[in-house]
Amino acid sequence: MTGFGIFKSRSLSVLWKWANTGIIDYSDVYNDREKGLKILLNAIRTNLNALEYMIFFWQSVLDREKVGEDYLAQVAALPEMNILYSGDEFNAESVRKVLSAITNRERLSDATLTERQFWNNNMWIVEDPEMFGLMIAPIKSLSPGSLCERLNAAADISFDSVEIVFIPAFKEEAVFGPGRLYINFFKVMVDMIMGTGDVTIGSMSLEDFIEAKILEMDGVKLK
Repeated sequence: MTGFGIFKSRSLSVLWKWANTGIIDYSDVYNDREKGLKILLNAIRTNLNALEYMIFFWQSVLDREKVGEDYLAQVAALPEMNILYSGDEFNAESVRKVLSAITNRERLSDATLTERQFWNNNMWIVEDPEMFGLMIAPIKSLSPGSLCERLNAAADISFDSVEIVFIPAFKEEAVFGPGRLYINFFKVMVDMIMGTGDVTIGSMSLEDFIEAKILEMDGVKLK
């Protein structure tokens, strides 16, 4: 059976897994690379766990509902947030302190520069609910399958899978972790001035930015 025939016969199972898990996985289709059927990037997964926690927090603040300390502690303890922590400058207590000040409408005192940046970013979200909604929609509609195809067509990538994690961060547009691309949600921009609705990070569309950063993770050169 040709490679196309294999793909055609198993395409429904691939789509089923994507629909139920958010993962597009071609490993069952091309599981024998020695046959010359080579799909290097088998799976891309989007991780919105930290973002979902923050959406609840931001919406509660917008609705003038107080968020309890237990919930703030859960946010700070999320494994997705660990990439942000750097000792005394910013840590789990920093997240709890900043979010507590926002939900209780208190001044942020004795804060580091990074904590103040985190406070500013969160306040920007709760002060602009229209932009907040426009930023979330394109992230939730990202197509992992499309990204997989684009990346495999663009370069020879040396890793099999990657997780795209959206987090509330500081000044960086993105940071890298083992098998993970962390994207700063606050850097997602939607064009409301010109009315195009284009979604960008920096000067690139959201999907182009993700593609470029995944390639950068492994120092991949474009074909």
